[in-house]
Amino acid sequence: MANLQVLAYLSANNMRGFLFDNGTVITAITNDRLCFEKIPFGYVSVFSGSTKAEGVTLCGLKYELNNAVLTNTFPIGVSNEFIDRESSISVSDGTLFIVFPKEAKERIIQ
Repeated sequence: MANLQVLAYLSANNMRGFLFDNGTVITAITNDRLCFEKIPFGYVSVFSGSTKAEGVTLCGLKYELNNAVLTNTFPIGVSNEFIDRESSISVSDGTLFIVFPKEAKERIIQ
């Protein structure tokens, strides 16, 4: 939990950190957007790191969202999929934790 809190802190202060595990990466964004180049396949999950994350938009993924509200008590963003398209995850108000395959880290568009 402390490591997730560090990611949220970095994100809230306009920095980005990454946690690496066996084939998985976790990062956080706050009032920001994360974009990926084309990724042929793989799962990506998005969770609210704040009580409520508003204006959540997922583009170029198997299950898209537009201006949705995610809460930290319901995992609506679990197990989405990359589908060989450029994709983006954004939030206008709040913090999101994003979990994705390690290979996708090299495909983040800066």
